[in-house]
Amino acid sequence: MDLNSLTEKDRVVLAHVAKARSALYERIKKIHKRPLHAGQIQLAKAYFEDKKKVIMAQYGRGAGKTESILFISWMRALMEPGSIIYIICPERKQGKEIYWASGRLQNYGPPEYLDDAKSSELRCVFKNGSFIAVDGCENLNALRGVKPNLVLYDEFQQHSKEFDQEVMRPNLGTKDAALVICGTPPKKECYYTEYKKGLQAEILAGDDTRAYFTMPSSVNPAWDKKELEKIRLRLIAQGDEAIYRREYLGEDCLGGAEMVFPLLSLPRY
Repeated sequence: MDLNSLTEKDRVVLAHVAKARSALYERIKKIHKRPLHAGQIQLAKAYFEDKKKVIMAQYGRGAGKTESILFISWMRALMEPGSIIYIICPERKQGKEIYWASGRLQNYGPPEYLDDAKSSELRCVFKNGSFIAVDGCENLNALRGVKPNLVLYDEFQQHSKEFDQEVMRPNLGTKDAALVICGTPPKKECYYTEYKKGLQAEILAGDDTRAYFTMPSSVNPAWDKKELEKIRLRLIAQGDEAIYRREYLGEDCLGGAEMVFPLLSLPRY
C-alpha cells in the first residue's frame, strides 16, 4: 500500500480499523484470558495474510474450533466495513445454542463496535455496517441468493451436499468470497469425506488458493495433557483406538470398535 497516495478519508478509516483490531486483541487478552494458540493463528493467517479462498480444518475435540470461528468472524467484521458474514451450522437451533444462547458471539469482541444484537435473527450488526449471522444448512430457501463476503461452516461433517453445492456455493462467486470449513472427522463416508478428497486433490494439483489443516486436541494448551493420555489409554484398552484417532487426533479413521486394530500395546481384560 502506498501511504503517500492515501486521502485523508483513507487515513481516518485505516486508523479506525487499527484501533478496532487492537481493541479485539485487548479483549481477548483481558476478558477471555485465552490468547490464540498456534493452531488458531495458523488458520487466521491462512485467511487474513495468505488470502486463501477455501480453507478446511479438521479438528480433534476441544482444539479451539469455535474460538477460531469467532476470531475470524469478528476480525473480518471490524477490519472490512460492510462485511456480510455467515456462520453456518448443521441446524439453526444448534448454531443458536453454540453461538447465541451462550453469548459467545455477541460478547466475543469489544461491545463499543456493535450497533445491535438481534436475537430473533441471530445477528450481530456492527456500527461500520458489517454483520455476522448464525444460521443452519437446513434453511435451504432462506439462504439462496445471499451475497456474503465470508462464510464459515461449523460441524461440516453433518452438513448436506445439497446445501453446499446448490445453495451456498453459488452465493460465493460474485463477491470473490472466502469459505472456512471446520469439522471433526466423521465415522463413516459422507459428503464431508467426498469434499475433503476433492479439496486435497486441488491442493496437490497446485491450487494455492486452497488450504487444509489438521488440528489435534493437543494443539490447545488448555487441554490437560495427562488427561488426554488417560483417555488414549482407556480407549485403546477398550478396543476403541479409532475413536481416539478420530475424536482427539483429528485423523481420518472410519468406523469404531467394529474395526480390527492390532492391540499389541496393552492387554485387554
